[in-house]
Amino acid sequence: MSKLASLMIAASLALTASAAASAADGDITLRVERGGIMTSQGGEFASAQSGKVLVEGERLMVTEGSSATVFYSNNCTREYNAPGVYVIERDCKRGAVVARNTDWAGAGMVAAGVVVGAALLENMDKAPGQYPAPPVPPAPLPISR
Repeated sequence: MSKLASLMIAASLALTASAAASAADGDITLRVERGGIMTSQGGEFASAQSGKVLVEGERLMVTEGSSATVFYSNNCTREYNAPGVYVIERDCKRGAVVARNTDWAGAGMVAAGVVVGAALLENMDKAPGQYPAPPVPPAPLPISR
């Protein structure tokens, strides 16, 4: 097996493992950048510190001159810089248009499989010594006059 094929297989296994770990860990964590940040789960707002684990539906209050960053388990972050009250969503979407209920881990595994398959097909005819050498053509016949 060539080095490229081995590298592609290792990369696909790493992607699969990281997607599975990301799906299993659903933490949403707060980091207070500056000022006073408060949170509420339906009752009164209370002061929040960096490292607080947030839950879906929890409200985040950003006061004048304050800012906070919310970290999601899929390595996505959301920054809150303007004063207001925000509702924490279950997941963070990186792009403007993302389909709901998309199985990104499954899509990543399919993409990795396609890449590995393409690498294997590319290297199929490059294995040295796999085929016998072509026969030597016969010597030409002498011409008599």
